[in-house]
Amino acid sequence: MPTLQGLLASMHLLSRCKPELFRMHCEYLINLLRKAPLAALTPTPNTVVASSTNSPASSIQGSDTLLGLDAQCLYHLISVIEMTLLSISSDPDRDAVDSSHISAHRLTDLQLDLVRLIQRQGRLVVDSALSCLATLTNRVLKEHTQIVVCFAQFYGRKHVWKRPKQQSF
Repeated sequence: MPTLQGLLASMHLLSRCKPELFRMHCEYLINLLRKAPLAALTPTPNTVVASSTNSPASSIQGSDTLLGLDAQCLYHLISVIEMTLLSISSDPDRDAVDSSHISAHRLTDLQLDLVRLIQRQGRLVVDSALSCLATLTNRVLKEHTQIVVCFAQFYGRKHVWKRPKQQSF
């Protein structure tokens, strides 16, 4: 029985070869990412731990994981969105951006979601979110204010974390 992670991994591989296949579905993928938890996932009592057997019960996720999007799933989903955005932006026919059925408002929301993921997730998701955010900002939206805010907040937090450590020595 296929799992969500396996399906997203397959989509990730397909998007590397044929990203134009996902243009029609890009808004759906963005909506799926929007429904993903922004905080890093932690095991909850309602989640089922995957066992080494392939029993159907081992692949059922509890309601607390919200779509079962763990870090690996988020990585694949963000990578599919990134490849699709690259395909849309690199098309010499600029009408393809208009025919992709993605509104500018939705792309701005995607940018904000990626910034939040960068600030709250682990390294695997942060790496893919940074890459997707760079593609979205540099090739599609060409608007850099959110990036400046993101890194100012990120380095501000990093500076606050380092300061107590330096004072204790």
